[in-house]
Amino acid sequence: MINKTDQANLCKNVAKELYRLKQYDLAIDCYYNVINFSNMCHQCKNHDVCPDQPELLELEILSRLNISLCDINLKFYERAMQ
Repeated sequence: MINKTDQANLCKNVAKELYRLKQYDLAIDCYYNVINFSNMCHQCKNHDVCPDQPELLELEILSRLNISLCDINLKFYERAMQ
């Protein structure tokens, strides 16, 4: 069974490729999927159940920054600053 971190990394890699192809809207969707994996781990609040929490938190932060970068490329400057 694939763990949350591996799933999040897979989504991140897809998002990176979409960004490279200038498919910013689709990349944003993938980055939000990474954030969702991280949020699932935050909700369990049990490090025995979710030992990947630190790595998922790092992926979440990077995804939020990349979403802002996509928004800048889409000229959604206000949204990028949120």
